[in-house]
Amino acid sequence: MFRNSWVDHAARVLTLVSLSMPSFWLGLMLIILFSLKLNLLPIVGYTSVVTDLWSGLRFLILPSCALGTYLTALLARLVRSSVLEILGQEYIRRRGRKDCASESSCSVTRYAMPSFPP
Repeated sequence: MFRNSWVDHAARVLTLVSLSMPSFWLGLMLIILFSLKLNLLPIVGYTSVVTDLWSGLRFLILPSCALGTYLTALLARLVRSSVLEILGQEYIRRRGRKDCASESSCSVTRYAMPSFPP
């Protein structure tokens, strides 16, 4: 797809930083940014989602972002390496040249995606 392009390098740096950053530190930085500076989300508290949906979800946004960043970065690295491995196989390159005008996008959507494990 975009192997060794600036998009690929930026994505790799972002995932590396996300994997290296402790979740508690990211949580603190998110609290400082979104709660103290921008005053968008509450710092502490709890409201049941059943009683008030929006208020309950506002209390869940920061913890879910802080805890989900590590797993999202891990999944992004796994998907990137799988896509590049599948795109490097001979049958994908041959089919992409034969059938598609835009080799990278057509190869991924048409031939490489069915090869992914469920």
